[in-house]
Amino acid sequence: MKTVVYLLSAIVLTSMAVAVAENYSQQDKSELSCNSTEFSQYNEIYSKIGLVDASCMSGDQEEGILSVENYSDTDVEGVNFTGLIQTPTPCYTVAYDVSEEDEGHYAVDIVTVPDGSEVCIQCIGGITYEAKFEAEEPFTLHIKHNGESLESINSS
Repeated sequence: MKTVVYLLSAIVLTSMAVAVAENYSQQDKSELSCNSTEFSQYNEIYSKIGLVDASCMSGDQEEGILSVENYSDTDVEGVNFTGLIQTPTPCYTVAYDVSEEDEGHYAVDIVTVPDGSEVCIQCIGGITYEAKFEAEEPFTLHIKHNGESLESINSS
């Protein structure tokens, strides 16, 4: 009798774990993207960040800046960049803060925050994000993840 009870308990727990994993993998990523996009307009600068993907990191992935694209227009200097930030689980999103360190020198700190999920798959998470920063004058942008400096990018 004990063997049957233990076996049924194991089947129920396994079924619950599979259901949670399937539910997570079927989440609508556009919903995550919409909830994690923030816009910020300061005097003469514009910044935006949006979540591209939140999932378990694979062994060959490393946190950091993945790509950078500079551009300039008659009115603005700008940079688009994509990054990967590590999280305790995939059930996180990103927020950010922009500050002016000196004239023409800005810092953007991209931070991870829980997304409010009650149940989440347990693995080291990774959030891929896209960001845009513009200013009317040439600038240097210092990119940070959770307060730690990663890279500096010049607009021109």
